[in-house]
Amino acid sequence: MKFVWAALIIALLGILVALEAVLVGTGDGFVWQVPGFFALFGIVGFLVLVVISKGLGRWIRRYEDYYDRNGDE
Repeated sequence: MKFVWAALIIALLGILVALEAVLVGTGDGFVWQVPGFFALFGIVGFLVLVVISKGLGRWIRRYEDYYDRNGDE
């Protein structure tokens, strides 16, 4: 099932890059000349957010018995 989702996402990415090359007009900057730049930029940004959130989650994690460790029982 994971393979099917990965294949669908890659196919969608390919379609979006092809549509971007056809539909997006040319601009003044360098990034407008690179086909698929914004798709790649979005994926890299997403991966950076995932890595940062995983690290942040490990940093602020509390153990299951966090409130019970005081010895009040």
